[in-house]
Formats: sequence, C-alpha cells, structure tokens
Amino acid sequence: NFIYFLGPSNLINLCDEHNYMVNIYDLNHKIDNYFPEYRKERVLNEREIIFRNCVDKSFKIIVDTQRSKNEIKHFYNCLNNKISIIPFNPYLPNLDLNKNKKELQNSDKFRFLNDFKTFFYPAQFWAHKNHKYLIDVTNYLKEQEKRFKFIFCGADKGNLKYISENISSSGLDDYFKIFDFLSEDEVIYLYENVNAIVMPTFVARSTLPLYEAFYFKKNIFYSKGILDESLEELVCPFDLKNPQDLSKQLKEFIKEPNKSELTKKIELAKKYYDNNCSDKNISSKIHDIIDEYEFYKERWEK
Repeated sequence: NFIYFLGPSNLINLCDEHNYMVNIYDLNHKIDNYFPEYRKERVLNEREIIFRNCVDKSFKIIVDTQRSKNEIKHFYNCLNNKISIIPFNPYLPNLDLNKNKKELQNSDKFRFLNDFKTFFYPAQFWAHKNHKYLIDVTNYLKEQEKRFKFIFCGADKGNLKYISENISSSGLDDYFKIFDFLSEDEVIYLYENVNAIVMPTFVARSTLPLYEAFYFKKNIFYSKGILDESLEELVCPFDLKNPQDLSKQLKEFIKEPNKSELTKKIELAKKYYDNNCSDKNISSKIHDIIDEYEFYKERWEK
C-alpha cells in the first residue's frame, strides 16, 4: 500500500509497514523556537519524532521551495533525491463567487472598503505571524495618512487577546478591522477589493495566502529575508526590525498605487502562479512521484 499524507501527523508513526510520501511545511520549531507556540515540550518532541520518521522512512518528502529543501537537508541530513519541490495549490481560485458578489457588494459588513485604503493580512493569530508589527507601523503611518485600515482574519491561536488589547491601549481601533470568521466567498471578496496584502510573518518560505494574492493580482508587502529567494522578487520586502520601513512604503503606495515597478511585480507574480501553481502542474508532479514508486513496486509480489 502507498499512502499520501498532506501534512505531517502522528499517523506517520504507524506506517512502518507502508510506503508513503508526505508534505513538510516548515521547520520553524527548530529555526524560530523562541516563539511560545514552538516552546511547548510536547510540540517539540512530537515534531521531532514525526519529522525524523519522515526523513528515515518515507518514500518521498514534498516541500514548497528550494529553501525549505535545503533546510531539511541541513537539519536532518536527508538525501537530495528524496525531496521533491511542489508549490502549494490554493483552492480559493477554484471557487465561483459570482452567485454572491452582488450580495457582498451591498453588505454593510464590507462597506468600509469604499472609504479607506485597505491592507489585508489573512493569518491566524499566532505570535510568529507578528500582527504586533502592524500596530507599530500604524503609529508611524497615521501621522501622514488618516484613512487607511488593516484587516485581520483568522482563528485565535492564543495571541488575539494580546493584539486586540494592544490596538485599543494604543488608541488605534479606527485603523483596524478584525474578523473572527469569514466565509470563503468573503475572503475572496476581500482579495478582490482591498488595495494590497501585508504579511509581516517571521516564518513561511512560501504560503497559501501569498499564492492567492498572486492569483488575485494584488501587490504584496512581505517580510524581508523570509521567503524563498525565487519569490522575494515578486513582493515588496520590508524590514521586520524597522516598522518605519513599511510605513514609508505604504505611504508611497497610497500616493502612487499604479507605479510601474508595482505593476510589473503583479504581472510577474501572476505569471509565476500560472506556471507553477496550477492544478495541472501540481498533479503532474505528484503523478511523477507515484509513477516512480510504481516502477519500484514491480520488483516485489503484490
């Protein structure tokens, strides 16, 4: 039997008699282990057992970027040909919004989009997602611009209370809109109607929202030095240690959103998406792995 795990899980520890391939999304429990979500002993120990089994016992490991592949080779001494690079395949672009678009346009929920420059951060409330940075950015940006909002949406993973209290204690409630839950149609509507995407994360060599933003043709402001090198040229990188850097970039973006440099990034990002993230391209690469396994499987009795 051959099993495909979409992500590492404890089930892998039960697969000693089965061949499998598995996606490994990140190694941040080793790289960024100062964040509270990675400090729990149970999390660290479980991840180490699962990842060690992936390296030692899987047929193939699938990662999203070359940088992720290099990190697995470095931390786990994994063979090069055991790791395949296949980008994430966002599912939002495959959904049809037409039936709800008019209803959402007329909804009070999103009426504010017409009155402000809006910057969308679709991320769960983990510490490593670094929502706090955008509070610091706002303290600078509000001195030059008044009518802008950062939009947050994502499940609370322990950091929402801290972020909400920080916004309120800083007197910045007017500059933030926090949604606790949005339907898929609503998320798509935001992608289509916000001015840009901002992602001050400390992790993710690539990420689903990044590719979704490529598809919806939005400029992306992303943490400098975090992405795979092949992706950083498609975004507007900013310094995580200097919130004034992003504040300055957003001020210029508000003033001149259609600057040729920004338009070119959007075009290159969409081209990257079309060439790498399509269903056809990704399924083809997965089938190549399965075909390789089938070749070897002919060597023994079924």
